[in-house]
Amino acid sequence: VSAVRGWAVGYLGRILHTDDGGATWTLQNSTVVDQSSWLRGVFFLQDGVTGWASGYEGQILKTTNGGDTWINLYVCEKVFDLND
Repeated sequence: VSAVRGWAVGYLGRILHTDDGGATWTLQNSTVVDQSSWLRGVFFLQDGVTGWASGYEGQILKTTNGGDTWINLYVCEKVFDLND
């Protein structure tokens, strides 16, 4: 979103957030259904509060508060993994 604010996603449905250009990272609580799955992409609007994460088996998460909470929008075991 900016030079100092950003997000990263990965294994076990982890979502990390930084407000200091990556010097420190905070783990955010994702709502990944299968905790052994990967999140592979994350995108935020310029407002820095609305964002989506996607990954394993078509999983899509959404936040409207900067990642403080995430909701599951979709999960389907019959689709390919989603990447950004």
